[in-house]
Amino acid sequence: MSRLEGEYDKRVDFLAYDAAGLDDDVKRRYKYIGFPQIVILDARGEIAFSRLGYQSYDSLKADIEAVLTR
Repeated sequence: MSRLEGEYDKRVDFLAYDAAGLDDDVKRRYKYIGFPQIVILDARGEIAFSRLGYQSYDSLKADIEAVLTR
């Protein structure tokens, strides 16, 4: 994730939440299923991709690029 953060600096905001500290509203908003889960939002704040489990660099980069090119 840190590699992607460096590549998309100032173009993408990266946030991390500890699942143990999520309240029910946040879980509903981001459709929390389990840990680890990656949620990628579009410019409107809508869920563009939600991936459960560990993701590869290439997979995450492809998802980010798909959202940025919409």
